[in-house]
Amino acid sequence: MCRECKVREAKLFSRGSWLCEDCFLYSVERRFRKTVRKYRLVREGDKIALAISGGKDSISMLVLMSKIADEMGIQLAPFHLNLDMGEYSEKAEKISLKVAKSLGLHLEVVRPTEELEVKIRRMGRRSVCSVCGAIKRYSMNKFSREIGANKLATGHTLDDIASIFLLNFLNRNYDYIRKMAPISYGAGKMVTRIRPLYYITEFETKKYLELQNIAYLKEKCPHSEGAKTIELKKVFENLEELVPGSKASFVRSMRRVIGYEPEVAEVLECRICGEPTSSKDRICSVCRMRRPQSRSVSSQSD
Repeated sequence: MCRECKVREAKLFSRGSWLCEDCFLYSVERRFRKTVRKYRLVREGDKIALAISGGKDSISMLVLMSKIADEMGIQLAPFHLNLDMGEYSEKAEKISLKVAKSLGLHLEVVRPTEELEVKIRRMGRRSVCSVCGAIKRYSMNKFSREIGANKLATGHTLDDIASIFLLNFLNRNYDYIRKMAPISYGAGKMVTRIRPLYYITEFETKKYLELQNIAYLKEKCPHSEGAKTIELKKVFENLEELVPGSKASFVRSMRRVIGYEPEVAEVLECRICGEPTSSKDRICSVCRMRRPQSRSVSSQSD
């Protein structure tokens, strides 16, 4: 019997409770709304760029954000980064466009590898994931700012946050943990980022879509095998089986112990492309790996 309604048959185990399908859907939506309101992720009049990869997390975010757009008076601007990884990227783009259209939203497709003249591949000491992450962060922020969005929403789930926290804790990178909050305020050319799925798990995003027959990309990224954050997610899954709710408890505890940095420090601008950078030499990570001529520009400006 469902723990919430005590009427329908319980079919899904979530957060230490057995729930029926209807109560499960309501639970996800309720927690989503609570996160949005508690951390003041959106305000009336916001134009929010939504980074949609096509996977279960970002598609869930798109659906959930569409449910609150009218009542909260916000404008949604979903976009998809096609990273030119063959069939995988084409499928991701197709699904993203399909779901956005079904919600009555126009989705813009951005092709950063063409614009930046760079491929998703290993570069020296930088892994494929590191290169991909740098390109995505650069392109998401640039696109959001150029369309006049004052906020950028990403599909980071509780699983992502927990694994990121643990990895950076082990590397003693406490500053990054402080910045990885439900909302990270922007400054200069850096757009404010929001993470509305902060306390929703990947299991929940998957079931949320499947129960409503909403499509999402099921294939894994061709470069994801062996990624540290994915391996750490497996650790948390094992822990969750032993202690239900441990992921949420870990994230809350880390935020309480490490603290939270709500404001962004001074944001520098890359002297090559003009985009935001935290590098003291004022050369962003994308320009550093982008092309040989970026190095010549750098040497000429020294």
